[in-house]
Amino acid sequence: RAAESLRLLRSLGDRCREVSVLRTATEAALALGAVRQALSFGLDALTTCRKLQDRFSEAKVLCLVAKARGACNESASCAAAQEALAIYEDLDLKSLQLEALEALAAACKGKQTPLEASSCAESLAAKFQAAGMTKEKSECSYILAKLLHDLQDWDAALAAAQEALANSPQEAGQAKVLSLLSTIYLDRKDFQEALESSQRASAFLGPPLDDEGREIVLTCINNQALAMAQLGSFGEAQQFLEEKLQKFRAEKNKRGEGQALFILAQLLQAKGSQEDALQRLALAAPALVESRDRRGEALAWQLSAKIHLEKNDLTKALPAAEMSSQAFRKVGDRRGRAQIAAVLAETQFSLCGLEKVNDGNLQEARRAAQESVSLFHDLNERSAEMGYSLHCLANINLALHDWDAALQAAQEALELFRSLQLPLLETTALLLESGAYLGAQDFERSQQRAMEAKEIYNSAGVLKGVDSVDQWLQNVDRYRSGEQSLKTFHGFSMRRKYNAPVSQSDERQNFRAPRRLSAMNDIELWMADDSKAGRSVIIAYQGLEHRAAGGPPPAGKAKVSAELRLQFPDAKDMEHDVRWVHRRKSKSHSKGRRLQKAEEERLVAK
Repeated sequence: RAAESLRLLRSLGDRCREVSVLRTATEAALALGAVRQALSFGLDALTTCRKLQDRFSEAKVLCLVAKARGACNESASCAAAQEALAIYEDLDLKSLQLEALEALAAACKGKQTPLEASSCAESLAAKFQAAGMTKEKSECSYILAKLLHDLQDWDAALAAAQEALANSPQEAGQAKVLSLLSTIYLDRKDFQEALESSQRASAFLGPPLDDEGREIVLTCINNQALAMAQLGSFGEAQQFLEEKLQKFRAEKNKRGEGQALFILAQLLQAKGSQEDALQRLALAAPALVESRDRRGEALAWQLSAKIHLEKNDLTKALPAAEMSSQAFRKVGDRRGRAQIAAVLAETQFSLCGLEKVNDGNLQEARRAAQESVSLFHDLNERSAEMGYSLHCLANINLALHDWDAALQAAQEALELFRSLQLPLLETTALLLESGAYLGAQDFERSQQRAMEAKEIYNSAGVLKGVDSVDQWLQNVDRYRSGEQSLKTFHGFSMRRKYNAPVSQSDERQNFRAPRRLSAMNDIELWMADDSKAGRSVIIAYQGLEHRAAGGPPPAGKAKVSAELRLQFPDAKDMEHDVRWVHRRKSKSHSKGRRLQKAEEERLVAK
């Protein structure tokens, strides 16, 4: 509608209203995540403002341009915010300088450095203090604390939030700061402080509530429930959420109802009650849709997909992930899209059997992994989740025998994990590199990368990881000697373990907040043994499974020796366990099928 109005106003030559419409279009594009389009609208508005010599509107537009440039990771983003700040100062609009500071913080977030925003916040705070504007001074510290929290500098964020709280003169302002403090404490794993801060914030809030107040209430409910669970009072956290749920239903507050159900589902998932969690999510999604909370809907479907993946119910995980992806697109959440695209890639890849490498699912998996990596690049985010997306992309390219693309993704993942100082995840990237060099028949480099992974395992004292690499090196030797054909190498199979279950008792456990990324883990894709000759070997190790086919045909009926029995280790051993799964391959390359539960039990009993 803004674009249509713009065409009409330009035909009429109404420049003043044109600026207003361009500002609206810029804000809408930013909200949708269409940052390049937002920047284009903002720059058009800026040109018009300067022609009209409207300094006030120019400052408003410069703030939007700074946010758009920050999201686009452009170097001039901070300069636009500083220019807006100078205009507000010239116009003696002190309170509006906070708007420019907020834009500067958004620009600094895109650049992944808080330096300019920190300097500006300190300067403005001093001016506000001299003018006796304590509320504005508190807001400076609050904006800085939010930026530092987004950049995961927990200690600096805590100090800024505490300063904001000390200078906040109003109860409503204190509630906002306390809710941020509780989130920071939760990320720092200071669970008692997080619980107390969220309770204090809730005490300051009373009806009637505006939109900001309702958001603070939901944040406090989330943080309070998670803090209780982390402190071991899981039953108390569940009862607390059930009480809030009943209250929201009595008030006919659909958004509150949906959010309470979603938080409860998170806790139940972490507890290990997957079916109960899915039941809550089935109720949460319609409530969130009815309240038009698209992002909440996307998160509910995302959690549903992850739970189905944990249950290895891939046929249900796929549509849930697709629903989440659609909702994230509608709300313009690029980070959410990047996360769910990786889940889609993981699910599509797992649906592909060893003999289905040319099926559409694998191509869809590659497209999803490429989208995830591209979005993380656009966000300028270097995180473990981006590394997992790169692992997926490298692995899928291995399965498609696109060795160069696989090597490029694996090398980028290795560089990322080294910068994040995560050595055990470096091993995964090194083994993916080893697989890419193997496919290119560069056996020396393949062995070299595997040996680097082995050295990391040795340094960490992870003997099972060392054994896993030794098994992989034996397979590399078989490929080199021609004992196994490279046509049978289809890369690795990767699967994350999203959450560690907790005990149902109220004793303190190693409870992991459901919204945080957990360690990677391996969950096999079992295939039926439906042919008469040959065998397929899967070697499971740190987050990966080697998937290969071939080898000498067994004499007579194949039997599983004592050394090759299928084992199901404890969760603590899962990361580095070595398991062998046999699957014969017929000359007709039959499609195969997944093992049923009874068939798995028979394999275990052998």
